[in-house]
Amino acid sequence: MQRGEVRNPILVLVLPMVTCGLYAFYWIYTVVEEINGALGREAVSYTHLTLPTIYSV
Repeated sequence: MQRGEVRNPILVLVLPMVTCGLYAFYWIYTVVEEINGALGREAVSYTHLTLPTIYSV
């Protein structure tokens, strides 16, 4: 089974604050790509994960 990239959890919490939330969108995109790549199909949609975030502001 493939594993995704191991990320530092402290940086994942701090970088969105420093980049005004832009890193959070990049992080979600990369995680979705890793999940879909491991499954070999598009099981998770980036749009479905980010739209609730955008509209909650």
